[in-house]
Amino acid sequence: MNRLKDGDENAERSEMASETRQCIPLEELLAFPFRICSRHFSTKCADVSTPIVPNINLPEKPLFFREVSS
Repeated sequence: MNRLKDGDENAERSEMASETRQCIPLEELLAFPFRICSRHFSTKCADVSTPIVPNINLPEKPLFFREVSS
């Protein structure tokens, strides 16, 4: 009985995590009016007056080179 309950709780947690961790499409990231400061993205920016966006809803995995070079 406890295993069933634990399984339901784990399923609920996984579902909640997947809802809150939605990756932003590359097009939206590139069009975003802030420079992104993260280990997955370049922190260099031509305009240093542009604010840095907080680390919220960024992809968990680094972008592949072929995605960046388009």
